[in-house]
Amino acid sequence: MSAECQSFFHSLPAFVQKMGVLYPEIELNLQLGATQQTISLLLAGELDTALVTVKPESDQLDSTLVFEDELMVLMHEENPLSELPYLDAGHFADSCLFIHSYPLESVSVYEHFLKPNKVVPRKVEALPYTELTLKMIEANMGLYCVTKWALAPFKLSDELVMKSIGAKGLRRKHYLVVREEDRNKEHMANFKSSFLEEFG
Repeated sequence: MSAECQSFFHSLPAFVQKMGVLYPEIELNLQLGATQQTISLLLAGELDTALVTVKPESDQLDSTLVFEDELMVLMHEENPLSELPYLDAGHFADSCLFIHSYPLESVSVYEHFLKPNKVVPRKVEALPYTELTLKMIEANMGLYCVTKWALAPFKLSDELVMKSIGAKGLRRKHYLVVREEDRNKEHMANFKSSFLEEFG
């Protein structure tokens, strides 16, 4: 299994352990390096399932909506943008945006908010570790787009604030995807129902 949203990996180890108890005959491995190629790896049979934020159009894949969340902008309270009720695309133009990894097209806030508005941040810096990114935000060095649930494992400074992205917020959906040929297999159906019960 893999997930496009790297923050989701924080939630998966406990689920993997639970599945190991319920279904000891099934081995569940997390593929951390497959976040940018989940759909192609699924189609190639190198992954059995993945959590993605854009529903694939292939008729070879079965997609189930798991949950919906909202991306927010995390910043230091001394950032001038913290005075605003929400951030428009233009507010990112003169900022440093911290992301987990390239390519930029794989970053939700860019692909679904900044790119359609023809905005590229002044500086984009990829930091694969959330802990390090939070330290940079605590030092008032830029902006970080993240969901509240992704920050739950971390102790946040009281000096950090979160703002909505756009007047209506930037929401995204997460889909559990399996190959169509596998979706009715008993072990996959059990996995899917357990996953939806845990995260839906």
